[in-house]
Amino acid sequence: PEATMLPRLTVLSRAALPAQLRASPCRRWFASEAHRAEIASTLQRYYNDGSSYGTLTQLGHALQCAWHAQDSGADKQTVVAALLHDIGWKLARAVPDQMDDGVEPDGDMDEGSVAEKLGILAVCKVDSGAGAEQQRAQHDVIGAAWLRMQGFDEKVAHLVEGHVLAKRYLVYNEPEYFDNLNDSSRRTLEFQGGPMSPAEASVFEKDPLFEVCLAMRRWDEGGKLPTYELPGLDHYLPMVKECIVGEPTGPTESRTYIRDGNVLLGLRAE
Repeated sequence: PEATMLPRLTVLSRAALPAQLRASPCRRWFASEAHRAEIASTLQRYYNDGSSYGTLTQLGHALQCAWHAQDSGADKQTVVAALLHDIGWKLARAVPDQMDDGVEPDGDMDEGSVAEKLGILAVCKVDSGAGAEQQRAQHDVIGAAWLRMQGFDEKVAHLVEGHVLAKRYLVYNEPEYFDNLNDSSRRTLEFQGGPMSPAEASVFEKDPLFEVCLAMRRWDEGGKLPTYELPGLDHYLPMVKECIVGEPTGPTESRTYIRDGNVLLGLRAE
C-alpha cells in the first residue's frame, strides 16, 4: 500500500527517552526464551483465527499497520506496538482465538472475557459488567495492561495505550477529523471518553511520545486498505520476542498515564 502520505519518524535512542520508557536493568533481558516463545505462539494462535476487521481480517489490519510503521523508519518497539495495537480486541472475548462474527466476539460473555478473568478490567477501571462492545472499544487500556503483564518493553505498551488517546485528541483538535470517522469509530468514541477536554489535551501534548502516538493513529487509519502482499506475522515475531524484556507479572496500572477511567489527568513522573 502507498505510505508516502503517512507519518515518518525521527527515531530516538533509548538513552534519550524518559526513564519510565526504559526498562530497569533488573527487568530488561530477564525474560526467558521459553516465555518469549510462549507469547509468540499465543499471538500466532490469536491472530490466525480469521476474525474480521471491516473488509479485512484483524491479522491483515495488524500487518498493514506494522508495515506502515516499519516503512516510516520506526524502531522495533514502535513496529511491534503498531502490530499489536488492537490486541485488546482479542482479550474482550472468553475465547481469544475463536472467530469473531462481527457482533459478539465470543458468543458467550456469561463466562467472562479474558480481560476480566486476568483482573485487567479492575485495574483499568472498566466495569466488570461491561459488554463485549465496550470492552472492544477500550482495547487500548486492556491491551496495554496485557502487554505489561507479559513483560513487553514499556514503550510498546505506552504506544498501544496512546493510540486511542490520539484519536480523542485529534477529534478535539481537528474539527474535520470527526467527520471522517466511520460509524464504528464514532460509536467506540463514546465508550472511549469522547473528544478530549482542553485540560486533557494539554496533558497529552506533554507526552514524550505524543507525536509517535499521533503517527500510530494515522497508521491505524491507513491500515484498512484492500489486501496487499505484505510480510506475514512470522516476519515480525523476532522483533516481538526482542521486545519481551521481562517475565509475566500481575496486572498493574499504567506506567505512563495517570487516569481516572477514560479521563486523562497527568503523566507519571520520570
